[in-house]
Amino acid sequence: MFGNSHGIVFIVMLISLLLVSCDNTPTYEAEKENVSHEKKIKDIMRKVNRRLVVSEDDQIDSFAKRHRWNMQTTGDGLRYWIYKKNKNAQKINEGDFVEIAYSLTLLTGDTIYTSSKKGLKSFVIGKRREIRGLEEGILLMKKDEQAKFIIPSHLAYGLPGDGDKIPKKASLVFDVKIVRVNKK
Repeated sequence: MFGNSHGIVFIVMLISLLLVSCDNTPTYEAEKENVSHEKKIKDIMRKVNRRLVVSEDDQIDSFAKRHRWNMQTTGDGLRYWIYKKNKNAQKINEGDFVEIAYSLTLLTGDTIYTSSKKGLKSFVIGKRREIRGLEEGILLMKKDEQAKFIIPSHLAYGLPGDGDKIPKKASLVFDVKIVRVNKK
């Protein structure tokens, strides 16, 4: 019986030793290697994203140039041209209710949505109910002004599109007229 319990203790110790030696906990070097690998992947993704943004910017600039639109560019990449001004009106601010007539097309020229078919678009600026690029552009305008916006995909519907007519990663062209403004 005594020899048998030594055998059990020996087996338990052997199994314990095997379990400890087979520990899958990464070593410092393995963790460092994983972090380095993740950093490389992130760097590659940043480079790819930059190339895509540059490519989209080139397409937008080419489109504006072909149409001879006198566009200005915001820090976020929104292109805008206020072609009908109203010097007597107040500038639109966050919190203001606006109503706009609009036409929305793609860079291909395909018309997607228009207020003549869908009705005027109305919303409060800053509530984030509309795409960021449209709100950003409207904040540059006054009542009764008209403008053209070219909105890069990252300020529009991004990678997925709108799930209806706007394709993924689409730049949008808006022709907008401010019909009504109610100041907050």
